[in-house]
Amino acid sequence: FYASLATRAVSSGFALDIFACSLDQVGLHEMKVLADRTGGYMVMSDSFSMHVFKDSFRKVFECDEAGYLKLGYNAKMEVFTSREFKCCGAVGALTSLQKRGPCVAETEIGESRTSQWCVGSMDHNTTMA
Repeated sequence: FYASLATRAVSSGFALDIFACSLDQVGLHEMKVLADRTGGYMVMSDSFSMHVFKDSFRKVFECDEAGYLKLGYNAKMEVFTSREFKCCGAVGALTSLQKRGPCVAETEIGESRTSQWCVGSMDHNTTMA
């Protein structure tokens, strides 16, 4: 269920952040795919008053000097190669857009069989390989 929901979110350009506070099971393991594929954040704490929760929440909505969030949303990444090279895939908080072409390799690494990916949310620490 959550994998299909993540695919729908990425195709619509959404990033899903999950902030959960509970002493009981809330199903974060099952929901992890939502944050992973859309580039969102996942934070769990015992209560809303814990420092880790407050600091994480504050950091997500931190603005620069001009008043804009320090995040980028709905970014597209595409790889172009020469004839001798082929792209095996990408690793990171991104999702395949299923764009096939002559530069796509048969070997699969991470999100593969494409030359174009969507990144739901990214900041200055986001890394993709």
